[in-house]
Amino acid sequence: MTARRGVAIALLAALAVALLVRVPGAGAATKTVSLGSNGPTPQTITINRGDRVSFVNNDNGSHTITSNAGGWSFRATIQPGARATTPAFTTAGRFGYSDVFFITVVQQSVNGFIEVKATAPSPTPKPTASRTPSPSAKPSATKSPTPRPSATPSSSGVAIGPGLVLGTVPPLVVPSGPAPNVAPPETLGTSTPATTLAYGPKSAIVQSSSHRYGLPVLLALLAVVGVLSLLVRLLLAEPAGRRTPVDREES
Repeated sequence: MTARRGVAIALLAALAVALLVRVPGAGAATKTVSLGSNGPTPQTITINRGDRVSFVNNDNGSHTITSNAGGWSFRATIQPGARATTPAFTTAGRFGYSDVFFITVVQQSVNGFIEVKATAPSPTPKPTASRTPSPSAKPSATKSPTPRPSATPSSSGVAIGPGLVLGTVPPLVVPSGPAPNVAPPETLGTSTPATTLAYGPKSAIVQSSSHRYGLPVLLALLAVVGVLSLLVRLLLAEPAGRRTPVDREES
């Protein structure tokens, strides 16, 4: 009998523990709202899902708490020194109520609110900061050598050196230094008086021309005449060994 009683007591204890674990709202908290001459304090209270709210009347007159927003139903008239507790809030949200009370003979109504938070999510582990590789040193820019000017052969000449081409006209080199005094260009519409060339008398021109060309021409003519006369004399002269019949008789 003693053994059976021990087993029964153990089974009952285990069943009680299981019922306590499965009872909804087990381990939930109860927050208190004080009712006074100025209404509920605090006017807005924040609780977790599964918690309850207990209204305690600390005033001299009665207070009536009535739900008016948030889809919940509650109404209680609380006498001085008494309290009323709401059911457990299983849904997160904002629930409103009104507190109606009298000051002497004047009715007062103050609205209060119950904020129900959802179950706090498990904290998300922060990602481990990865080490950012340090930027590699950029290669320094290599200065390219300045190309030297090469002599380009032209179609009309042969290059013999830098800037020199055989058979072509070298480029005009403008000397550096102060610019020479250049006469201003003539203005359109103005005329420059023509320079008059002064010549001497016509006879002087003729004399200078005859003096320049007359003597060589005269000498040339004399030479031609001399040559012609020599040729005529040679043609007319008889040979020395040839005699005519008349010459023979006289001899």
